[in-house]
Amino acid sequence: MIHEFASSGISGGALKGAYGEMRFTGNLTLTLQAAYFSFGGAWVAGDSSGVTLNTVTGKMTANVSAEFRLIFSAAIQPQTSGHSYKFAFFRNNNLLANDVMEITIPGTDLTEIVVDVLFSLAINDAVEVRAQCTDAAGTTITIRNANFNIIALSSGASGPQGNQGNQGAFGGPQGNQGDQGFQGTQGNQGNQGSQGFQGTQGAQGTQGTQGNQGNQGSQGFQGTQGFQGTQGTQGNQGNQGTQGFQGTQGVQGTQGIVGGQGPQGDVGTIYTRAGNQVDLGVTTVSDVFSNLLSLAANGVYEYHAVVALQPTAGVQGVQVGVQCSVVGSTVAGRVIGPQTAGVSDSSYYQTAQGVGVLPTQRTAGAQCVVLDGVMIAPNSNCTIGVQAKGVQAVQRWFAKANSFMKLTRIS
Repeated sequence: MIHEFASSGISGGALKGAYGEMRFTGNLTLTLQAAYFSFGGAWVAGDSSGVTLNTVTGKMTANVSAEFRLIFSAAIQPQTSGHSYKFAFFRNNNLLANDVMEITIPGTDLTEIVVDVLFSLAINDAVEVRAQCTDAAGTTITIRNANFNIIALSSGASGPQGNQGNQGAFGGPQGNQGDQGFQGTQGNQGNQGSQGFQGTQGAQGTQGTQGNQGNQGSQGFQGTQGFQGTQGTQGNQGNQGTQGFQGTQGVQGTQGIVGGQGPQGDVGTIYTRAGNQVDLGVTTVSDVFSNLLSLAANGVYEYHAVVALQPTAGVQGVQVGVQCSVVGSTVAGRVIGPQTAGVSDSSYYQTAQGVGVLPTQRTAGAQCVVLDGVMIAPNSNCTIGVQAKGVQAVQRWFAKANSFMKLTRIS
């Protein structure tokens, strides 16, 4: 049985080039009741771009700021029955409280879970998966084929900016500054004020009366200093000189050449997803997505798909592959999925194309299959999607809701 939790559907937008994947298989002991525990250092790194993987702590660190899709899928088997468990994402050691999955397992059967949320991450934000047992301490669960993926989502990338054109005709070079005008003639200096009256001279000493001036007689005692005379009135200020003439304005510059138009931007990325669970029938080649993605003639595209598959019962085989609606397209990609319960995933190199052509990759039991690769469209417009076919004649297969496919044109 598969249990799923999703905070929202996939919003439209383009992959910013940031993604990461890690896998885990091992035992996890939940020592305390109602306390979250990390998975430890048994992680195996997968593909990544724009994301730093830490297989010791189980954390992925974003190297870009974007809205990310966080997906955790695993098969869990408790060693004791009748307990309840929680699985949740942590960002920078803080619980994302609105995106917690809780499940009660009555027995010790192998149970599959999928936790799928959208969340915004800034540069250097680190996310991880943790688990807890809500009703007992010291429980141990075996975790098999755990996959932890984060994928950046955003709008389509804009093309490179064209070169800036030369400056247009609105305003040529500024004219030279005019010569400075001649300095005005300095005004006449005001008349000097009249000298103040001299103070009364002190009484002369014993010297006799002064005769006609001739040789200076002996100086008498200095008399008392007279009062200082009143300061004369200040003369009027001279008239200001005439201002110089303004310089002639410079000639307007020639209009610049208009710059060429920049190259067109990238066409961006498109998505499709399964809004509800899809019945694939019994040994029938069936489309996983009802809305197929369109390819332009002779276009080169990169595709990425994550498909969760579940048979009616038991360990069953299923064949999965990416399909084009017409003959003549070229495919080079890989299909990654489980072959045997408890064993690491294996991959298959897919080169088949065209409706109904499936790779020989055989996956067994409940699983999550990842498809990546490049497709070159033929000389006509066409569509692309994912098809699946059950192997056993009596077992129906189902594609789980929120399985998705992303398509990016690269040339």
